[in-house]
Amino acid sequence: MFDLRDLAALIQREPRDVLSVILDVDPTKPENQTSNPAYRIWTHSAFSRLQETVPEAARGTAEESARRVLAHLTSGQPHGEGVAIYAAPDLWRVYTLPTSVPNRMAYGRPDLLPVLWASRKYQPYLVVIVDRKHAQIAVVDGDTVREAAESTLDLNTAEWRFESGPVTATRQTGVRISRSMQADSFEAKMDERIREFWLETARRLGPIADGEHADLVVISASPQAGGVVLNHLAAPLQGRVVGIEPLYDHVSLHEVRERTLPLALARRRELQAEGVAAVLSGAAASARGVNGRERTLTALLEGEVQILLAGRDLDGDVRECGRCGYTTADEADHCAACGGAMTVEPIRQVLPVLARTHGAELRVLDPDVGSGLTGELGGLTRYTVAAPAESQSE
Repeated sequence: MFDLRDLAALIQREPRDVLSVILDVDPTKPENQTSNPAYRIWTHSAFSRLQETVPEAARGTAEESARRVLAHLTSGQPHGEGVAIYAAPDLWRVYTLPTSVPNRMAYGRPDLLPVLWASRKYQPYLVVIVDRKHAQIAVVDGDTVREAAESTLDLNTAEWRFESGPVTATRQTGVRISRSMQADSFEAKMDERIREFWLETARRLGPIADGEHADLVVISASPQAGGVVLNHLAAPLQGRVVGIEPLYDHVSLHEVRERTLPLALARRRELQAEGVAAVLSGAAASARGVNGRERTLTALLEGEVQILLAGRDLDGDVRECGRCGYTTADEADHCAACGGAMTVEPIRQVLPVLARTHGAELRVLDPDVGSGLTGELGGLTRYTVAAPAESQSE
């Protein structure tokens, strides 16, 4: 659903001439069902307000980008429940978001937090549906679902050969013993082939998960089949199994997505909460965690942050040095590093650039999960970071 290479290019983009428009276009909402939907009205008024903050030399460029956005919104109902549009003289990107997001508009660096959030929250995951003779592997990617692989166990039992057991009683009794042993051998061979089929299904999952960049797996099977598949997955993939669901028998791929998406979203929320808990415990113990904007930004600029956590609706400003790029949450007029003049920049537009520049993985959190961090910002560090003399809370 999201081209991560394309997002990386947007993060590094210069010049800072991008109009970012993030909209809630949920078609089920009454305000978006009128001939002049709410998101279009909001875009008009928001640009009027934004224009006053755009440098005079850039207003003509911003106005042209706004006209392109409004023309796009007038041409028809956008797909999805949310949309993120990035426009500049040499840029046009439209990302469909599978859920509604708060309306936002910005000019300068692109405001990518909603897209980065959705790209991880709705990252592809696999669903494997397997019974005794059939296996199907589906990829759920945002609001779409498609089949990645399918296989059927082909049992040519006519070629199976069995040796009869010895006759130990009368002829009639001996025949019965022989047939019983043949039946047992037949069932054992059947079970062996079915188990091999399940093992092959498990082996196929790893390469498909890697190729699809899938982070989670949902297994739909009987307890026996599900257990065999789970236990024979490669270790990294085994730890990403959400659970074993009852067998989805004769259901459409759309229904598969509807049943499994809540499971995947709940698991990703749990992982977000675990990350926040790790930051808070690490910061409190002066270990591998930093909490709060100033402390996190300082550690980030020093290359200490490995995983940077930020709330999706993070707001507010930072000061950035136009000469050396030093960034701080303090209200400083001059750079502490080089003495250059500091400019006020929205933190949400600066953060992806800082993360990429200083080698940190940026993970954007659900708003209510991110609010667990002081100032909705924190990080897990590469090694133990000495705590400052003052408290890390801000």
